Amino acid sequence: RIVQATPAGEPAPDPAMPTSDTSRAATRADDETGLDIKPLAPALFERIERSHHIVLREGKRTLYAFYDSHCPGCREFSSDLPELLADHPDLGLVVIPVSVIGPPSLEAAGMLLAPEDSGTRRERLEALMANGPKALNWPLDEASAATGVGRAVENLSLLLDTEHAATPAFAFRGESGPGLVLGIDRESFPALVEAIAPGG
Repeated sequence: RIVQATPAGEPAPDPAMPTSDTSRAATRADDETGLDIKPLAPALFERIERSHHIVLREGKRTLYAFYDSHCPGCREFSSDLPELLADHPDLGLVVIPVSVIGPPSLEAAGMLLAPEDSGTRRERLEALMANGPKALNWPLDEASAATGVGRAVENLSLLLDTEHAATPAFAFRGESGPGLVLGIDRESFPALVEAIAPGG
């Protein structure tokens, strides 16, 4: 199972084990997929679609992944990604860099988001996913670094608006509306893909 990380770097509580009546009401278990899906308001999902992001691949179904390069669960997701994408050729993946771990991950997210050019962003993300934080050697001037960090902070604010601060977190548009799932393992990933509405 992919480990989640909180802003303090500690493992997050298992989202399948709600801690209050409120969180229990906010999470629904999809009977068909077995996933614990938190419904998202359509307006919030539209903000996710407009986030500072990196399109890793386009497809008939689109998955939005909140990603922290220093999060153990995100690194595990990165290592599984080539095989997962090969198994699901119609899946589009949009990565939303965030910082939940602390200053090093904020710097990394800022480096990914500083360029205006989407191709440069994608190249940096692919290098980071393949090589880990040691790939973070791109020189940035002060203004570009500040721009990138500002975008990463906006993305974190967006994640917090989902009432979760753990990564990886996956947002998508399902048949019954937008939803969010935390911490997917390789065995559960096909069910997540199937939960995404075609064209969503």
